[in-house]
Amino acid sequence: MVGRTSKKSGLKFSLFELVVFPFKLLMILYWLSFAVLGLVVMYVLGLLFIWSKTRRICACSSCDTDMHLERTERPSYLKTWYGYLPLKAYHCRKCYRRLFVHKNTPGVEPARMSDLKKVY
Repeated sequence: MVGRTSKKSGLKFSLFELVVFPFKLLMILYWLSFAVLGLVVMYVLGLLFIWSKTRRICACSSCDTDMHLERTERPSYLKTWYGYLPLKAYHCRKCYRRLFVHKNTPGVEPARMSDLKKVY
């Protein structure tokens, strides 16, 4: 067996091990790059999902009303991964859908039914 011996520890490394180790390291880095790329793709898909539920006005997209909207807490995935997004979460009590509205949208808080009864 041809190899080198370390004088301090007395370990023997074969020529095969010296050639295969960098190859193994490159293979690990190769698969890690795919894992990182997969995580980036999942993050972008999450952003697209949130963007699809974001509205420019404070009205439900399916029933086209703002009377049934109720302000709710942001979901945990939105707080954890996308906490930097300036969004407010709403829940429609008529069709049970969740939507997000930008914090700086004018007229973000919908009118309340009790306020309408006072007017009429």
